[in-house]
Amino acid sequence: MKILFYKKTFLEIDFISPHKTHISKLIRSFKLIQVFDPLFFQKKIKLLKAVLVYPGNDYYSEVFSRQRIWICQPKTIRESKLTYLASLGVHESWHIVQYLRGVKNIASLAERGAYLKQREFLVKAKDYSSVHWLDKVYKTKWWEDGGDPDTRVSDNQVLMRKKFLEFLKQYQTNQLRIKTI
Repeated sequence: MKILFYKKTFLEIDFISPHKTHISKLIRSFKLIQVFDPLFFQKKIKLLKAVLVYPGNDYYSEVFSRQRIWICQPKTIRESKLTYLASLGVHESWHIVQYLRGVKNIASLAERGAYLKQREFLVKAKDYSSVHWLDKVYKTKWWEDGGDPDTRVSDNQVLMRKKFLEFLKQYQTNQLRIKTI
């Protein structure tokens, strides 16, 4: 039996998840971006076509810049406070901006720019505890498989990326069972 996914569109961005609560929290986080950085929201966030919630239970998250789709997981949504979740949207959207500008996705270079945009948003939102945490985690180079195992987003990023690509393909070829809410 296929999993039922729910879909809600907010300002032309599709939010798709097996749980309505994830969609609600993601949309609330995007509304925070409108409040704290309306220009970034208007010019950059709206580059996203969709946010998909993979039916796993990890922190691993990835944006597919060419497709303009961000895939995240329930654990990230559940355990992140709203401002931090919004900052992740900023971070992933910045990767799309980098792609559109022709910036090569060299991990350290790409992550530094996205980290700085994410940090800038958290400062605007006055979420200094998240700024402190982000600064600490950035130093661990979470994007590298050899990074700190306590902060690395997934024990096996290669495997998760493969699963995400399959999930993305299912979405793009209308193979997911989706109910609009």
